[in-house]
Amino acid sequence: MIRRGIVAGAYRHEVLSGQRLFIRSKSKWFNPLSRFSNKSNKQEHSPQSNQQVSNKSHMVTIEEPDNSYTSGSGKEANHASLVRDFNHYLRTDIPDILQQKILTDKLSQYIRVVPDFGSDKTTIPILNKVFLRLYTLQNNEIEGTLSLDELLILFEKSTLAVTNESRSNSENFYVPKYLALLARHFYTQPNDDGKIPVKIFVYVVELGSSIIKNSSLKDSLQLLFNNKNLKLSADFTSSLIKYLTFKKRLSIVTFQEIFQSSVNSGRFLELIDDEFFDTFNGYVENLYRDTPPLVHEYKNLERNLETVQQVTNQIIETLLKEGEIGVDFIGVSSYLKMAKLSHELDSVSMNTGFPNGSTKTLEFLVENSENLELLYEEIRREIFKQNLDEESLAEVLLITSWGSTKLNCLANMLSEYIASDEVKFSFEIRLQAKLGILLSGADGSESEIFEFVEKSISEMIAKEEDSAKNKAENLLDFRSIHAKVIQVALTSPKIPARGYFTQSLLNFFKEKYHATDFSVYSFKYQVDKAVSIGNHLQAVNAFEDSLDQYTQWPTSRDPMTKSTLDNLVVLICKEMDNIEDIFPIFTKIKQQMVDSQCSIDSINAMAGKMLQAEFVGDTIEFLKRELPKIGKEDTEKLPMTEKYGNLFSTLHNFVLTYKNESTFETNWVLYGEIHRYFNVPYEYYLPAMKFFSENQRQNASLIIFRQMVRLNELHGHGKSTPFLAPSRDHYLLLFQEFGNQLYEDGVAELHEYIKMDVHIPKQDIQLQNTILNAYSNLQDVPKTKDLFLAMSSNPKEIGGINEDSIQIMIKTYTYSDIAYVKKFWNNLSQYGIIPNYGIFKQYLIAHVYHGLTEEAIELTQGEMSDYEIEMSSDILISMFNFSLESSQQQKISTWAQEQYPSEWETAKSSGSLKATSKSTEDPSLMIEKGYETEK
Repeated sequence: MIRRGIVAGAYRHEVLSGQRLFIRSKSKWFNPLSRFSNKSNKQEHSPQSNQQVSNKSHMVTIEEPDNSYTSGSGKEANHASLVRDFNHYLRTDIPDILQQKILTDKLSQYIRVVPDFGSDKTTIPILNKVFLRLYTLQNNEIEGTLSLDELLILFEKSTLAVTNESRSNSENFYVPKYLALLARHFYTQPNDDGKIPVKIFVYVVELGSSIIKNSSLKDSLQLLFNNKNLKLSADFTSSLIKYLTFKKRLSIVTFQEIFQSSVNSGRFLELIDDEFFDTFNGYVENLYRDTPPLVHEYKNLERNLETVQQVTNQIIETLLKEGEIGVDFIGVSSYLKMAKLSHELDSVSMNTGFPNGSTKTLEFLVENSENLELLYEEIRREIFKQNLDEESLAEVLLITSWGSTKLNCLANMLSEYIASDEVKFSFEIRLQAKLGILLSGADGSESEIFEFVEKSISEMIAKEEDSAKNKAENLLDFRSIHAKVIQVALTSPKIPARGYFTQSLLNFFKEKYHATDFSVYSFKYQVDKAVSIGNHLQAVNAFEDSLDQYTQWPTSRDPMTKSTLDNLVVLICKEMDNIEDIFPIFTKIKQQMVDSQCSIDSINAMAGKMLQAEFVGDTIEFLKRELPKIGKEDTEKLPMTEKYGNLFSTLHNFVLTYKNESTFETNWVLYGEIHRYFNVPYEYYLPAMKFFSENQRQNASLIIFRQMVRLNELHGHGKSTPFLAPSRDHYLLLFQEFGNQLYEDGVAELHEYIKMDVHIPKQDIQLQNTILNAYSNLQDVPKTKDLFLAMSSNPKEIGGINEDSIQIMIKTYTYSDIAYVKKFWNNLSQYGIIPNYGIFKQYLIAHVYHGLTEEAIELTQGEMSDYEIEMSSDILISMFNFSLESSQQQKISTWAQEQYPSEWETAKSSGSLKATSKSTEDPSLMIEKGYETEK
């Protein structure tokens, strides 16, 4: 409230900028200007001072807002009180410098007192007004509006409030301008001195990915990382991951985006350290800690093995390109963890993107290490850090290194280290280590190698049995020992997957150790090796051996054993041609997958083979058994990842190419099955509509169109799976096809749809002409005429009727009477259209169609030249074919031979001339099987 004039009594005053300012307090109030005054209270209230001021300027009285009615207490009371102060001082007409100081003080107080800016919807808007006012008073500069600490707090609390609101209410949320100003300010400020905390840049990224339309975390990160003036480190990456974890938004794709953004910006070594790889490994392990991955993990893509494997592949592949070994960069431990993770993922899911990632990682370490002894010491240290009963890392490194000739030195070092420590390592892995050394130096035939290994095994087992008895420990597990021996032996290129060695080893354990029950792993390792070298005969025979030994594959709940069976299915489909030979083997394999479906890899392989042999019904039944049961109305369906996408492509391509059935019913049934399992991508609807329309299944095309409309109406705005409405191209195709095929019901229904379709508010002339032509083909003259009259309200110059429209109408009137055609022709000038080649040809067709051959010939000799149209074989063919009587055709033939011999000869040689007869039905007026608009 502003009062000008004489004040006294209860008013106290300040002198500022030549004005006399009085503030009347209705409640206890701290004057924010007191700290700026250079005068003592005594001097301020002296009569002399008052007199001097009154002589120099008028007085301004500022009445402080009455806060006596504030309800509540504590934080709520502070919030309400300060908001009223903001509103009051924003409206008060006082000098700018005073307003700035008051608002600054109030804003500083608010920032520190109110903990949550999102609890009240009015907070952000009022803060926006206050800050923008201060920003204006500060000459549009951020610095000076508040202290740096206060700016940081303001930005942090505001970001949290706005981003929380944007994620909970993505369609309608308020984005204040001051937040963008602050984000840009921090983004452009050099942070060498560390005054701006790392978390502020986390909030900048969070803000960008939350409020910018169609923006992602990757986009925000890329923008931040591309600013080379910002000195960022791995602390930023760590803080971002912790923040996303706290917000419960950390995902496998998040790791991918962070990693890829660091690489794309050229700041990989700056932003990624060992903590990133530790966190990533821990995250993946936690995904499957309690529950193994499902065969078809389509509802939770976070646990989908293909997705996890793809991200892991990308990280490892980039790591091997960008990484540097050293204490200051990526440590050896990170490479070992990623190698182990890659090995484990490859063991449960076929890796088509970056196979043998574990081997490539270890080879990279060895090849790029400047000091192998230091490298080996690091590896031994990592192995030793594992718990006593945790040997998975040691086993992966041992088996992987023995499987690569480039890693022989590493394999020998690991073997010697493991074999020498009876306390740290179990007998089975020590046995593997010793056998690895023996096999690497063994020469001779397979039988000679076996004799050598047999003797060594006997000695080592005997020694271990004696030790176990002395220590009163349990007897050895010969099932496990046999499997471990097979595993390490098959790393040698000298030992085939199935042969003398494996068979002799089996008999050896039977005879010497009375083994009767062999582990699934004993045969799994054999099948795995045969699959890895593409030998389907050895793989199938090894599997048959397991059945002969009554090995119970279904008892194993290890996803790795199930993966072996799936890989075997893929191999036989790849190496064998006839599905009838494949299927009996598949049946045996499938019998060992009790309560488990085939993987997407084996489904792809089998479905491809069955469709190749045209066993469509069997394919449909196979899919019903091996794919998850998905409800008809479910929107959550199989993802369009690479592997599932391959299955979709296999099925969809077959639908659009199979033509060995005249009714195309098989195609339609299989197409329906595709929709059972997949949300068909938008771009695939048009080819399907075109295929069924062209093959006289117009109703199928209409059903597809209806499905598009229905899904859009029900789920069009879904966040995870948006279903788009039919586009102009869909309408264009269907009107054209339905009109050409004289599908009257389809044209009518489609027309009703487009009239109500809000996604196509305005029809362009090409679309209008297509609709016009559809009704013309149906010989619905009244409807066609009504549409044309509506179209003619827009002239050609502004996108209205054109030459194509006129051509269609001449064809339409031809169905009624030649008199209508001539009348329409004579009135073309009112539409601003001059006849072109197509119009004139259609006009000639109308004449010959009604038996006016002589008039048509006269037109070619008169008006034709007026419009600068030349005779062509195409015109002659049309005139001949649309003549309904043979006598009229004879006239055209004689005339054409005399007047246009060259063009007529071309027409005859084209094979397009069709002689009429009494049994010939009236030809359609559609030119070249229908009106087609120019593309």
